[in-house]
Formats: sequence, C-alpha cells, structure tokens
Amino acid sequence: MIKIGLTGAQGSGKTTVLGFFRDQGFKTLCCDELAREITAPGQEAFWEIVSLFGPEILSETGVLNRRLIWEKIIADSNLRKALEAIIHPPLKVLIENFFQQASPGEIIVVEVPLLFEASWKDLFDYTVAVYTPVSIIVKRIAKRYNISADEARKWLEIQLPPEEKARLADFVIDNSGSLEATKEQVRELSLFFKEQAKVVDP
Repeated sequence: MIKIGLTGAQGSGKTTVLGFFRDQGFKTLCCDELAREITAPGQEAFWEIVSLFGPEILSETGVLNRRLIWEKIIADSNLRKALEAIIHPPLKVLIENFFQQASPGEIIVVEVPLLFEASWKDLFDYTVAVYTPVSIIVKRIAKRYNISADEARKWLEIQLPPEEKARLADFVIDNSGSLEATKEQVRELSLFFKEQAKVVDP
C-alpha cells in the first residue's frame, strides 16, 4: 500500500488534481467531505462548534454557517485553533480507518488542505503539493465566494503560503497552466507511485 497526502492552498486546484489521480485508478479520499460529515447537525463535533461560536453560527435551516465561521476564525486565531482541536482528532481517526480498510497493493491519495499545518506528514508515505501562484488563487477565491481580493488574501493568511507548502512536499504539481498540463504531471507522477507500489507489495 502507498499512502499519499495531497495538499495545497485554498483555490489551488486540489480537488481537480485528486480527480486526476482517481482517473489513474487510485483510491481517493477528500478531507473536506469528511469534515462536513463530522460537523453535520446532530454530530458531536456539531454541538461542540455551536458551543464554541454560539447559536448565531447556525443558518436559518439549522446547519453551520461556514462563511460566518471563516470570517470569525480569520479574525481570531484562538477561535481557529479551538475549531481545529474539535475537527482534527476525529478526522484523523477516519483517515486511519480508511487506510486500515484498504487492500494491500492499493495506492491511496488523501486530499488534506492543512496537512503540514496539522503536522500530519507522518501519516503518509509521500506528500504532494498543488502549487498555484497567489495572484491566481486570489482571483479564484474572490470569484467563487463573491468576495473582494483583499478578503480573499485574508482567507489565505490563515494557511501556510503556497510556496512553503511546495517546499515541504515531496512532489509538486504546478497547476498554474492548462488543465492538460496539470493532468500530464499527474500521469507522470502516477507512474512513479505505481512503480513504488510494486516494490512495497510485489
């Protein structure tokens, strides 16, 4: 089994790259999706988050207002750390369970936005950072969430800079060009991982 941690800044294109790895036949897992399950109404983490932020953090339909949560943790680093302390432990357990259920010889790619920030590098055999220049990321975030460029930059400030994530990773996928160029990088890297899997599980 080969375990790969895929990371990158918000708006860098991690989910797109994860899909390309899936197309290569790799088993994939998205931490953002897991986090939504963990924090769904009625879950233990849901009530802990409501207790942390107060009932005003709920939308009219009774779910967490994620946009408001983002605004609050950007303004208060202590709130951000408290939120991570609620979400990260059960998230890590789910990732480890996913690994345990996998078959020998499988190649698994897990998308983890805060891989280095959470000090989870040791969970994986290899780490891959999706790199996109800040100028492009800011435009993507501003468009996606209908916010200003200045607000988008503030969102990025609570994570490691894209260049730092790239420096810490074992491999880097440059997603600043065309989708085909990104896909080709994934193909080439996938060949390496497939060869490594033969060594680990001959």
